[in-house]
Amino acid sequence: MLYSFRVSVDSFLLLFIPLVLLYPSLSQPLTPFIQPGVMFGRKSRHQLTIISANVRGLLTNIGDLVNSHATRGGIDATGHTGPLVVSLFLHKSLLVQPRNVDLPNPLEIFFFKIWAQHQTVLLCVCYRPQWQVREPIVFLQTHLDELLQLYTCNHVVIVGDMNQHLVARSFKELLTVHGLFSHVDFPTHISGSSFDPVVSDLPDSVVTCSPLNAMGSSNHMAILTLIQITPQRDAAVTRTNWLWGKADWKRLCNALQQTPWNSILVGDLNNQVHSFTHTLLKHQEQYVPCHSYTVKPLDQPWSAIDALVQPCDKYSNGLNDAGKKILKPNLAVVLWVAKPDGPHSSSIKAWYQMMMHHHCTSLMVQWPPKIRTRQRYSHLFSPTRCQYLNPERPTPYVPALTNVSTSTFTITTEGVRQRMSQVDTNKALGPDNISPHIHKCCASQLATPLTTIFQQCITTGVWPTLWKGARVVAFYKRERGLIPRTTGLSFGFRINRSAADLLLQLSTTWQKSLDQGKDTFIIVLEIAGAFDKVWHHGLITKLHSLGIRGHLLHLLQDYLQVRFLRVFMNGKHLTNIPSMPVYHRLIPEAYADDCTLTFPCDSSDHRATVAHVNQVLQTIVVWGRRWQVDLAPEKTQVMLISRRHSPLDTPIPTILFDGRALPLQASISILGVEMNSALTFTGHVKTIARTAAWKLNCVRRISHLDSQGISALYAAQVRSLMEYAPLTWSSCPPSYLGLLDKIQHRAQHLICLKAPPYQSSPLMQPLQQRRDVAGLCVIYKTHKQSAPHLTALHQPWAQLHSHTTRAAATGDDQLVIPFARTETFLHSFLPRYTRMWNHLVQQTQLHRTTSLHTFKSAANAWIKQP
Repeated sequence: MLYSFRVSVDSFLLLFIPLVLLYPSLSQPLTPFIQPGVMFGRKSRHQLTIISANVRGLLTNIGDLVNSHATRGGIDATGHTGPLVVSLFLHKSLLVQPRNVDLPNPLEIFFFKIWAQHQTVLLCVCYRPQWQVREPIVFLQTHLDELLQLYTCNHVVIVGDMNQHLVARSFKELLTVHGLFSHVDFPTHISGSSFDPVVSDLPDSVVTCSPLNAMGSSNHMAILTLIQITPQRDAAVTRTNWLWGKADWKRLCNALQQTPWNSILVGDLNNQVHSFTHTLLKHQEQYVPCHSYTVKPLDQPWSAIDALVQPCDKYSNGLNDAGKKILKPNLAVVLWVAKPDGPHSSSIKAWYQMMMHHHCTSLMVQWPPKIRTRQRYSHLFSPTRCQYLNPERPTPYVPALTNVSTSTFTITTEGVRQRMSQVDTNKALGPDNISPHIHKCCASQLATPLTTIFQQCITTGVWPTLWKGARVVAFYKRERGLIPRTTGLSFGFRINRSAADLLLQLSTTWQKSLDQGKDTFIIVLEIAGAFDKVWHHGLITKLHSLGIRGHLLHLLQDYLQVRFLRVFMNGKHLTNIPSMPVYHRLIPEAYADDCTLTFPCDSSDHRATVAHVNQVLQTIVVWGRRWQVDLAPEKTQVMLISRRHSPLDTPIPTILFDGRALPLQASISILGVEMNSALTFTGHVKTIARTAAWKLNCVRRISHLDSQGISALYAAQVRSLMEYAPLTWSSCPPSYLGLLDKIQHRAQHLICLKAPPYQSSPLMQPLQQRRDVAGLCVIYKTHKQSAPHLTALHQPWAQLHSHTTRAAATGDDQLVIPFARTETFLHSFLPRYTRMWNHLVQQTQLHRTTSLHTFKSAANAWIKQP
């Protein structure tokens, strides 16, 4: 006997069909309607399954039941298909609560809160008819964060018939600004188009969408969505947290001052270092409070659920093989259909209003650790990994490059004290576990014993064994798996210089060439395994040629020998990957493996230029073999910057690198900035916008943060990403830069949501204003402070007027604005900020300030004024 209930026939059909999908028989009762605000079901398991479908065509295939009672789809007064009717059916294991959202007419969006494990999800079912244009998407973009905050949901999943191809730009903007992913990459309509997206802020690695067959005679395909909700966690780890803010620094300094260092620092150098470290750690334990805590594994390991349910054969014609293998637990079926017109329309409207309360919640997904077992990655630290380097090979002859030699230098107690007082306390601990807090706060007391140790290092040419160790943290890199990296590595090797400065000079040079109608070949080389391969004998040979001799050279040579490392994963020392010696493998403390070559040329001179490029690359290959440096042709990037859009009459000759052909690429990545062949930087801005939005989602999910916490995390983790080398890509079209502004507007909205009602949140500085201040500061450093590394950005001073005018007094501080032939170059760094500099010079005296800090503050106020 069929289970039945008394509702309108159209509603009955919507409930009847998914009931067949959910259960193999109809013997289990199911309450047809969920009362608003009522939560039902048991705790969910490890996977959330959603079937979503447009079932408009089902009314034609149900037989006598439909023909007797149902009115087939009608047309509303405007001549368009009627609005949405939604049914949501949920497995009994789900914890679900409908959320009633006040929507402006005629939007048809339903919200449900779903609980799963330790997480919650806001499920949004949206129907966007073609005539509504952008309204539903604008509503979601404006109110999504507010709804997630109001209903305390960690994640969002959006499904529905959105016809997003008609509002593609708004739809993409919604995804970008909110850090959402569209998981459906297959057609969902018989026309070959995709009208029914599945969108979430969960990565593709935990969401899988696959197509099912059309439901009944519908022209839409059903979609099966599987969401993993339980990550694997490592075992509990006990950690010690030192409370430096509560340390008794006065007593600690007094104890160190009274320590008899002369009787402690005895024996050979290694004994002295061990005694010094032991004494210091003993005082740290006595005067610095600490507490231990355990990081508990809150989630169970991921596991596939083997219990499968087969739909009843009688009703399974609408599903393909994939649809018939539906996981039993945590199943939600979402159906939508065009609302019929006719005698049943009033009851349908009432039912539709009631269904507005159907909302789901679910999971806050925690990402599975990339490291499952420690033994699995032990090969990464095996000595066989670097057998391709022959450390004993004789080094090439290098002539002396200078007549001046240095064999020693003097270390003073005052010099050591000054250096220690400048230590950055945010740095991590070294293998000796001595905190930089101790170094800085006790610099006066520790300067004398450390000076004694340092002087003995210079005298003996020996580096203490304890200081040869490295604490290595393994992190996951998608392209190559787990990569060991020494803590403390950095890109910048010279003070007051950065990767942003280099990128700005490179891009300015290329933009000038592009504006002049020239083409530019760019070759980006990368050293294969640069972190693992430094030929120490070759390094010592080069230091000798630079005049490093005697004990100083022996000290550096000893520093490179018999080094060891300890590997940490998830904050825990891997005891089954023991501390091991490092011979001629790891670069000490710093490395660089990128080299960018630029070859400008006329468009008619490609053949000669490519011949020159091949000659240079061959020279580099020969040099690499001589010094045991292996370049990676497979990672080498080649791009041609050109204004030409049509193919050349004569094909470009092949660029060869160590016998391998290098294809031209449409875009390349240099020091974290993506550059395309037209230097528009649109791809880069879209990428950082998506990443920034994803990071902002992570900030939003930290429930205990107040408005100040969100503001601090936004500035440190999100805005810093959107402000990496911004002057390089400042010529990007305003429509793309506007994506970044909308992400900041989102952050401002989140801060306001977290702020108390009586507290007003200060407005953030516009990102364009911050870029403008940065641009003026670069002009100031280049032209007023004569920064040598920015010489390529120098513009000539404007000529003085031959007669007295009001502007003549400031003419000597104005710059010649470079002539721009193209719109792209006009908005690039040099023309844009040269014009802005001249305006500043004409209106103020700020350019006469004596410090960069003062100029930056004053320029900020000048730009801010109306």
